[in-house]
Amino acid sequence: MIQVLQKEDIEMQTVYVPAGQRTLVTLADGTTVWVNGKSTLTFPSHFSSRTRTVELDGEAYFDVRKNPEKQFVVSTAHQSAIKVLGTKFNVKAYKEADEVITTLVEGKVNFEFNNASQQPQYIVMAPGQKLVYYSQNGKTELYTTSWRERTFMERWQNHFPSNVITGCTGYLGR
Repeated sequence: MIQVLQKEDIEMQTVYVPAGQRTLVTLADGTTVWVNGKSTLTFPSHFSSRTRTVELDGEAYFDVRKNPEKQFVVSTAHQSAIKVLGTKFNVKAYKEADEVITTLVEGKVNFEFNNASQQPQYIVMAPGQKLVYYSQNGKTELYTTSWRERTFMERWQNHFPSNVITGCTGYLGR
């Protein structure tokens, strides 16, 4: 379902993907986003400011078109944001869940959040890292992932090799 909203003279579009489906969205700047089931992505019809900001409730894999003039920001309902210039990463941030999980495939991202003292903080992630942010207590965990733990979208794009299908069963309901 696509819904169009007016926000400060910029037309906002919302894509909702029902459970069990995925949708590919191409943004005005050429960034591609695979939106997973039970997820909502809200974005402007064009990016006019110094940042390219989208809002996510759910899970999506981003392949961000590089633009040093305009930072790309994924905002979540958990008072967190992922800021990049050009990269590939997965974000899992369902509004009803406590945690936000970001896995970086390529490039570099700044993950911004409120820490346990409710003070703004950020963590710079490198490729192959997975960050879990718990919004209720402001704590984070940073892991180094192996190729078997990489993002759902990377597995999907590689046509689900048989050795990773068993690891995807948690995603089948979404």
